[in-house]
Amino acid sequence: MTGSDFFKRFNDEYGHQAADECLHRVVQAQRLFQAVRTLQILMYRPITVW
Repeated sequence: MTGSDFFKRFNDEYGHQAADECLHRVVQAQRLFQAVRTLQILMYRPITVW
């Protein structure tokens, strides 16, 4: 997570629209990271054959 002090400065410097876009991209990056992490877990999980 980014610090709220940093984000407030970003918002003040670039405006609300840019801050909203920034938050949107952060959420996209977090979702992508989670998807990759899930795939890594599934790939390295041993497969049991009965």
